[in-house]
Amino acid sequence: MNRTQGENNEYPFFPMRNNQTGFVNDFNLEEYSRILVDYLNKVLRHPKFRAHPATCEFFDVSYLSFIHGLSASRKEGYLLKQSNDRCSGQYNLFSSFFCDSCKCQHGPKWFVIKDTYIVNIRPDTHELRFPMLVDRGFQILTGIRNNGIKISNLQRTFVVKCRTARDCDDWMQHLSNLIEQTKDFSSITRSRFNSYAPVRENQLAYWFINGKSYMEAVAKALLTAKEEVFITDWWLSPQLMLIRPTDDETFRLDNILGRIADLGVRVYVMIYKEIPYALSLNSLYTKKTLVSKSKDGFIKVIRHPDINTKNGILLWSHHEKMLIIDQKIAFVGGIDLSYGRWDNEYMHLVDLGDGNDTTLKSSLDIAAENIASGGIETVEAAQITTTQMAEQAGEIPIKKGRSGTNHLLQNSEDSDDEKILEEQQSFTITSTSEINRKHRYFIGKDYSNAYRKDFEKLDDYSTDYIDRKLVPRMPWHDEALVVFGQTARDAARHFIQRWNIHKCEKYPKNDFYPFLLPKSYDDINDLPVENWKDFLESEPFRVNAQCVRSVGPWSVRTKTVESSIQNTYIQMIDAAKHYIYIENQFFITIAQNSVVRNQLGDVLFRRIERAHKNNEKFRIYVVLPLLPGFDNMKAIQAVLYFIMRSIIKGDDSLFERLEKAGITPNDYISFFAMRNHDILMGRLVTEIIYVHSKLMIIDDRMAICGSANINDRSLVGNRDSEFCIVINDIEEEDGRFNGQSVRVGKFCSSWRKKIFEMLLGIQFENPNNIDIADPVSDEFYSYFQNVAKNNTLIYEEVFSTMPTNRARTFAQVNAYNGMPKMKDTDPIEAQQKLKGIQGFVVEYPLYFLDEENYLPSWTTPEVKNEIENDRTRSSPSPAATSLTTSSLNSPDKGDLFFSLFTVTGGRRSARILIAST
Repeated sequence: MNRTQGENNEYPFFPMRNNQTGFVNDFNLEEYSRILVDYLNKVLRHPKFRAHPATCEFFDVSYLSFIHGLSASRKEGYLLKQSNDRCSGQYNLFSSFFCDSCKCQHGPKWFVIKDTYIVNIRPDTHELRFPMLVDRGFQILTGIRNNGIKISNLQRTFVVKCRTARDCDDWMQHLSNLIEQTKDFSSITRSRFNSYAPVRENQLAYWFINGKSYMEAVAKALLTAKEEVFITDWWLSPQLMLIRPTDDETFRLDNILGRIADLGVRVYVMIYKEIPYALSLNSLYTKKTLVSKSKDGFIKVIRHPDINTKNGILLWSHHEKMLIIDQKIAFVGGIDLSYGRWDNEYMHLVDLGDGNDTTLKSSLDIAAENIASGGIETVEAAQITTTQMAEQAGEIPIKKGRSGTNHLLQNSEDSDDEKILEEQQSFTITSTSEINRKHRYFIGKDYSNAYRKDFEKLDDYSTDYIDRKLVPRMPWHDEALVVFGQTARDAARHFIQRWNIHKCEKYPKNDFYPFLLPKSYDDINDLPVENWKDFLESEPFRVNAQCVRSVGPWSVRTKTVESSIQNTYIQMIDAAKHYIYIENQFFITIAQNSVVRNQLGDVLFRRIERAHKNNEKFRIYVVLPLLPGFDNMKAIQAVLYFIMRSIIKGDDSLFERLEKAGITPNDYISFFAMRNHDILMGRLVTEIIYVHSKLMIIDDRMAICGSANINDRSLVGNRDSEFCIVINDIEEEDGRFNGQSVRVGKFCSSWRKKIFEMLLGIQFENPNNIDIADPVSDEFYSYFQNVAKNNTLIYEEVFSTMPTNRARTFAQVNAYNGMPKMKDTDPIEAQQKLKGIQGFVVEYPLYFLDEENYLPSWTTPEVKNEIENDRTRSSPSPAATSLTTSSLNSPDKGDLFFSLFTVTGGRRSARILIAST
């Protein structure tokens, strides 16, 4: 192939035989073959003819045939395709198209069948069109004349026309082979939990506790990217520092993405496009900042959905948290790459560097300061919130916005075109040299406390928005994992499915946003990740893994709803033999209830009931945040009401059902939370550790972790889009349950043990040799409960912490808050008391305000009765945007009850459903 330029440009002439009467025979076959091969090589060497459409057609190849990482093409060639995909859905097998009288225009498109999808290319521009991924709904049908093929999957349908019936038979055979060879994706019966993806065996996986280790691994892994990076988050903060403490901004998220983009890596980001009136995420600023980091346009951002009063997409969000590198490394969990999420094993309340005064002030000094400040003191945010609840007990009317719903939504739909972005909003991106570096861990907006104040002015990221000398930070507890190989490919497939359909919706003719293609599952040499040492602290585990998700018509435009996350939770709980450990941001799962639809509460009841009947030793540990994470009292009331309805309040609650069955709930299930304390400017402070995790581990052998909360938004499938990874251990070690020797999995047992060490305060040292290997035994179960109880009593004695079981009415809240606090009256003694705290675990206050009905007052008896009696359920429709009380009379709005009222109730209360519940 080492030819001169002149030889390369030699015009290839088709060889003509000198002997016109001769025939090819055994004696001259080799010679004629050599002549023909030489001619074809000349064609391929010639720059004009090499890429000529006729040459590609002759060889049945395209540029997709030679892209590294894509599979070998199963079939390529021209087919006639309708010019507009949208008209394809109106035809059936007996339509006029198949009778050659279709009025739709058809044009030749180059179609390529790969290992798990079919895609077409425009011959004139070589532009990729919508890739049709094989899924559970993938079908191929032919018409009466046998020269047309209707191809459909769960997202789209299109019709192609072959030149001849013979060509149609050939394409049908290859498409049938495609379905047969992709049973993992096309077969309804092959997938566990009814997931879009199969179980992948012998995969690598690694877990993370809290943001520090996760974000550090993400930062280092990003620097290993060679081709492409996919990111999807509910909220993304461009200036987030991924590695701390540091004065070096190399590891700031936007700088890392800009750096790898300069090296040719394509970065694709999907973020939730919020309702500005309800949420202060400022995704438009995020998009503008990220796009500006690549002068070559290699960073592309899609915000979705466009919300308006016509399409009915108002109530739900994209909630996944994923980062995928080269389609073979996938970080998945509950951690958004955003402010407030970074934390380490210390759960910081204070970040003043050398500016913090750690010498305790005397009680006299504290009293004098309180008088001088007019009563303003360092108070736990939860106390402020619960006091407001008590002060405003009773009827709390909802104030409607002055401009109504149209004002709420008027700016929520935009084109996202780059020029329009410039016109819509100007940004001042703070220079990195302007950042104040005296705070080592949490710069500017990253120092946060959701109970005290919501985020604001995110474009001014380096400026504090709460007084860190007065308000302790709210620590953030979360969980995540990373998977490799085929499981990462499956995670990428979910991202690609969403990206491609959102591109169709928002940018159908904008080449800046390309269609994405799944990489091959065939290339066994490309799937292994050998460089895990570059970003992981220790060797990953060998596991079986599976991707599960919650998606539906609005989120990925599928014809059906997938709720494989809920299926996973239900089947895992039912299959648990010894124990269940749950960490979650919410626990809203009311059995036999017409409003709350998910079934987790019921399956938990049935599993405990079975253990009781069989006299089994069975334990369930549940860790939740002490309060929902809002700065608005109404939002906290609404969410807390349904959490308590799920656990202990009302006939349908878990505890009530167990007690009716003659079962003592505490023998089997216990609820816990997390809290920490510190010294802030000479005064003792405490704050809730916000549990944001979405994790469940059973029997030290199986786990699910991702973005899904325990509520209807995350689990029913047609609401928030969610993504999780299910892990089954294959590497085993010796373990012990209820004193009996068992085999447990290395991945799940190590994860659970590390969490228990943190909760119980033995992660650094264990002087009493507390054995956490057996979470089922009476001894350990009682020990765990006693540590939580002792910690709770100390916090209540020192700080009069809220929420608490000591306050069962609003009147008791006021009386409790009015009591002198040891932290102020005797700080030295209080500090001594706090030395008795072990770890972070505390009791969850199940009886807090249990004698009150604190559901916000928009739930009048008439409306409550209407909802309770409403048994008809449907997904949101355009009519769902009529946000009035009368709209509840429509039978398809019962399950939208809270959405309707919280959206009309103002910005903060809108967050109840828009963001969390």
